[in-house]
Amino acid sequence: TLNQALQAGVPGFSAASVAGISGGFQMIAPTVDVSLLDIATIQAYYQGATPMFQAQQAEMQQNQALTADKEVEVTQTGSSFAPIFGVHLQLTDRINLAAKYEHRTPLKVKNNTTTDDLGAYPDNQETANNLPSMLSLGGSFGITSKLTISTGVHYYFDKSADYGRSLPNDEIIDNNFWEAGLGFEYNINRFFLVSAGYLRTQTGVNELYHTDQNHSLSTNTVGTGVRVQFTNLLALNVGALYSQYVSHTKEFTVGPASYKEDYDRTNMVFAIGIDLKL
Repeated sequence: TLNQALQAGVPGFSAASVAGISGGFQMIAPTVDVSLLDIATIQAYYQGATPMFQAQQAEMQQNQALTADKEVEVTQTGSSFAPIFGVHLQLTDRINLAAKYEHRTPLKVKNNTTTDDLGAYPDNQETANNLPSMLSLGGSFGITSKLTISTGVHYYFDKSADYGRSLPNDEIIDNNFWEAGLGFEYNINRFFLVSAGYLRTQTGVNELYHTDQNHSLSTNTVGTGVRVQFTNLLALNVGALYSQYVSHTKEFTVGPASYKEDYDRTNMVFAIGIDLKL
């Protein structure tokens, strides 16, 4: 046995080597007590398991190639035109209603590829990347001479747009995308105006849509801003927003192996602008 060879001082049988042989044997036959077997039997077990280890080694080498770092450098360009129709109704000095409809924009983008380890962006290939039709409804309501509340809803007809995906939209998009926002604007005096708002976006894609390169997440966004009116002709606007994306986890199973991808991000934007009346 291994212990007998160790105690007898047989060359090549140290405490470390015996521990290694015993540990490896547990991977081959976890229900067999290796301490009760003679060395010839242990060798037979190892020889019988050689094809299994070779297959595992080949699988690990394949996984190493699949999970190695990939580099992609590609620029996609395209242009198109789409009609946009809108209507604005000013019912009173304090009540405004508006609607806008943007037609679907048929758009194809062309690859200018420098590096593509994924093989997903062939140089000069054109891919559909439509902009969906979109309907917007909004209104502003002057509660007082200083306080105004604005609200709006945007509805995107994603299911009828061609995004160039390998699967048809009815298999990867369950519902159309929509947004709803609410904002408040308060005029402190003739020099200062402050504002704040909230926007909720709700994606309608399902599990098949998400990939590590292209996924759609719902968001919650808050924003605030300040306007400083220097003169009747000149004003300064400063704003900021923060978006928190609703995280999503997608699980994969490939043979006996499983893994997951976590999609999550945040976004912060600062803006500054000048109003100048000539």
